[in-house]
Amino acid sequence: MSASGDSDDKALEAVLERVREGIGRAHKPFATAGLSSDDIAAEFAPFVECVSRALAQSRDSAPSGVSWNEARSMAWLFSHRMANHGLAPAVVTAALSSWRDAVVRSDDGFRPWVERACDELFALVIEGYARGVEEREKLRAQRALADAAPVRELEPGFLLAIAAGPMDAEGAQQFAERVSRDILRRDARVVVLDVGDLEEVTAAVMAELWAIPSAARTLGARTFVGGLRGMVLEVVSSAGLAEEGEVRVALVAEAMRLAREAIAPPPEVPFWKRWLEPRSARKTK
Repeated sequence: MSASGDSDDKALEAVLERVREGIGRAHKPFATAGLSSDDIAAEFAPFVECVSRALAQSRDSAPSGVSWNEARSMAWLFSHRMANHGLAPAVVTAALSSWRDAVVRSDDGFRPWVERACDELFALVIEGYARGVEEREKLRAQRALADAAPVRELEPGFLLAIAAGPMDAEGAQQFAERVSRDILRRDARVVVLDVGDLEEVTAAVMAELWAIPSAARTLGARTFVGGLRGMVLEVVSSAGLAEEGEVRVALVAEAMRLAREAIAPPPEVPFWKRWLEPRSARKTK
């Protein structure tokens, strides 16, 4: 390896070390957030490597080139991932500030390039963090919705599951998993799945919900899907969902009636019929 390569590696390692120190100081008040400062520094390292290459290639001009575009992407991705982990924004911005200070400290001649770069990088970090927070909160809301959606045992062996409101594919998957667990735990014989009040329903949502009839069939239960009308019916028809042995009807009331009939015990034979049946059988011999 050339002396220049050794020098570049040492310079990069020196910057990474100062970045780790800066992240450690910023992270100390938030040490219970789940990620250690070493984890955060490791997530940030790809950005430092990319931006170091970009600086070497364009230090005499505005930040540009393939390495710079990679560095921008890495900065956005870092902040997005940290938001998903619930890391405090102060720690995220401290990582970028630590990189800036470490580079300028190593060579003050880098200051103009670094300042121009940071104007763009801080905007990207804020955008990535905001998007990550939005997605994290959306996921949390979907989980809360899936947990709150009614799944009730109306009588022994009879389960009612109501999928309603705004539900995305991930929320539908969590709801289907919850219903499947209840089918097994309660030893259900029939399941009524009410999908009539879903909002903004998509084929992906219905595909996830159709895991319920599949699981019910596997566990020996029958499924009656009610509420298949209007937009919900159009989505189900266009999605081409395979038959899983379920009964599909437009009204939930009809699904409830059919499910009760399916679970009802056979009618008791009157005693006089039971008495006559053996005699009739003997006469036919």
